[in-house]
Amino acid sequence: MPFVNRRSNSYPLASIVRKYPFITFGVPFLTVIVGGSFLLSQMTQTRYDFHDHKVNAVSTEEKLHLDKNRRKFSLQEEYWVRNQSINRKTSFLLTMFTD
Repeated sequence: MPFVNRRSNSYPLASIVRKYPFITFGVPFLTVIVGGSFLLSQMTQTRYDFHDHKVNAVSTEEKLHLDKNRRKFSLQEEYWVRNQSINRKTSFLLTMFTD
């Protein structure tokens, strides 16, 4: 009596798994294939979005088509240039009306 096969009676799920090996091999395999497909599609989309964002990141100088080697803006210099321009115009007008 000690060598009685009690496996099939005590574990009904084990007998079903032994009868249908698709449950132990097929289901995990298909799960990995389908899950991997979704994971890879998301990873690839993220990669292309990141690359597209990096390519489309344009500086303000490039947007405005400005030259990078231009001189720096100085408020004092602009004041003197504008002031000289105004002085020339007023002096021209003064000479025109005083003659």
